[in-house]
Amino acid sequence: MSQSYDYETPDFFTTGAVGEPGQRTFYIQARERGQLLTFKCEKEQVRALGEYLGGIVTKLGAPKGGLPREMDLIEPLEPVTWIVANIGVGYDEDRDRIIVDLVELFEEEEEGQRQGEEPASARLRLSREQAQAFAERASAASSSPSSARRSRCARWATTWGASWPSWARPRAACRASWT
Repeated sequence: MSQSYDYETPDFFTTGAVGEPGQRTFYIQARERGQLLTFKCEKEQVRALGEYLGGIVTKLGAPKGGLPREMDLIEPLEPVTWIVANIGVGYDEDRDRIIVDLVELFEEEEEGQRQGEEPASARLRLSREQAQAFAERASAASSSPSSARRSRCARWATTWGASWPSWARPRAACRASWT
């Protein structure tokens, strides 16, 4: 059974990719009190999360402090904490924190070894500065000529999907503005 995490005030949050274009492996990392988490994820998850976080920061207003400068992935990347299946985003107005929920890719073993278990999750509460820095880094890490030709709606639908909680899905007006 994989472990779940709850980071109240992570001091590090980033994304990046390793490898040649077309063969890259994408990661999300978070650290709090010296404990580093490294999650393996899909390129489209990084892109969609970055775009969504950038949009939230725009709606909330610009960060008041400087953006984090150290955004490179921290080695070693293996072993990963776990592979990300779903990502949710929320906002804690009282604490002015953007909440990112990562949920483990969970496949029941054929022999039922994990039957009845729940997938692990990681809740990360980010500052506006961290969210904005991640958005910028995600854009750079996930950009490629072929992906730029895809519509944003198609990217949203295949990346976030119907498995997101209703509060995290974009409203129809938001989706329509992306075409």
